[in-house]
Amino acid sequence: MYLVSPLSIAPSYLEISHFQISQIQSRIHSTSYACDFIQSGQRMQKMLLSKEEFSSIHKVPVGDTPYARAKHVQLVEKDPEAAIALFWAAINSGDRLESALKDMAIVMKQLGRSLEAIEAIKSFRHRCSLQAQESLDNVLFDLYKKCGRVDEQIVVLKEKLRLIQHGLVFNGNPTKTARSHGRKFQLSVKQETGRLLSNLGWAYMEQHNYAAAEIVY
Repeated sequence: MYLVSPLSIAPSYLEISHFQISQIQSRIHSTSYACDFIQSGQRMQKMLLSKEEFSSIHKVPVGDTPYARAKHVQLVEKDPEAAIALFWAAINSGDRLESALKDMAIVMKQLGRSLEAIEAIKSFRHRCSLQAQESLDNVLFDLYKKCGRVDEQIVVLKEKLRLIQHGLVFNGNPTKTARSHGRKFQLSVKQETGRLLSNLGWAYMEQHNYAAAEIVY
């Protein structure tokens, strides 16, 4: 029987292994190059975006005003503390005052500065339009809930119910477009009344004023 020495075939296996390794390295290099090329293209695409396109994608206003800078810092740079400082600049300069006040209060709430947000709204809401008061009340109510200030919650709810009774909500329209968890929907005056009464009843329950809660419910 003719025997083949292992040493005689070892070089061929080594050659195949080296060839395979070379192919793998080539593929890795090609893949890495492709990834770098794609990333480079993406960076170039971002650079070529106009200010309007960039603002549309990130949902920030166009321009270099204090409010526009505040929204950019809040939503793009993700720096809430710096955003608050810029929102203050917008409020003091009257730049998109109502939006700046509401947005700043929301950011403050996220940072655990609800009491400061409450005082800010109370101090500057008189400079806002009549149409903005309803949404400011909504923000204020959420802040009161966050702080556990039930008495103030009841005051806000009663005032909102009074406005409904006099037909002074939704700018006189039977419905309005509301937003919840990022989704828009149509809210009727009847639905809003039911929601407010439910919140009022719950607030009375928290005060252990069960008689008032029963009347509301």
